[in-house]
Amino acid sequence: MALKSCRECGAKVSTEAKSCPKCGVPNPTFKKIDIKVFNSDIKNLNYFIFIPVLYFSCILFFDYPDIDQDFGWLGHRSIITHSILLPYLILHYKLVKNNAIANILLIGLFLGIGIHLSADLLSKGWRGYALIKFPGGTSIGGLSPVWILINAMLSLYFASKLMMQITQLKKFLYTYLTIGLLVGSLYALNDRHAEAAKLLTFVAMFLITFFYAKKKLGIVILSKEKKIEKDKENKKRFKGGFWTYLIGTIIIIPTIIFLLLAMISL
Repeated sequence: MALKSCRECGAKVSTEAKSCPKCGVPNPTFKKIDIKVFNSDIKNLNYFIFIPVLYFSCILFFDYPDIDQDFGWLGHRSIITHSILLPYLILHYKLVKNNAIANILLIGLFLGIGIHLSADLLSKGWRGYALIKFPGGTSIGGLSPVWILINAMLSLYFASKLMMQITQLKKFLYTYLTIGLLVGSLYALNDRHAEAAKLLTFVAMFLITFFYAKKKLGIVILSKEKKIEKDKENKKRFKGGFWTYLIGTIIIIPTIIFLLLAMISL
């Protein structure tokens, strides 16, 4: 039986232990996530602000790859916009590390690109308009589907990884999954070609990258926050399972859209 140090108190415990006998932390040998890379104070972000910010950022950015059509010199299906280049540069240079909402927008950008590229995988034919191109119009030919697949997977992976590095709370992660599946499904079903295949492709890629990121980071999805500050010890934590968050999200998002439309029509 292998022994490792508990990630909280440092005591030696079995890798099979479900909780630390000394401090009680669940799955004590799972490594702790270093959120200092982003320094995003998710605890101060209201849950009901998180929902519309993530939802509308996905809606806003899922057509980002096609922005190349506004720049003739890029050519459609540009290798620049049909990739993770922009969000990865933002992530790499930590341009949004101190802002929780900006991090959620970045997650929406990664997720939106992943949704778009997963649908692009099922093009009607890999020729001409469907091929990935360098600026100036030279295509990469038969490597186009490989390029799109790799960037779609990476985009969805980084979205999940960043989400988990920001928080391990169940209510945020389950809502992230729900919104991602909702927006991705709407995008796939709104297409005019191979809708069912695009839907299944996205769902498979999204769930695979989510659980791979979870395993890679070795996180434990927490039901509630660890009480660190004394003045927060008696605060009631939000509890509930996956279906609670699913139903809540499905009700909240249409309500927000309805209110916005009502305000516009006044």
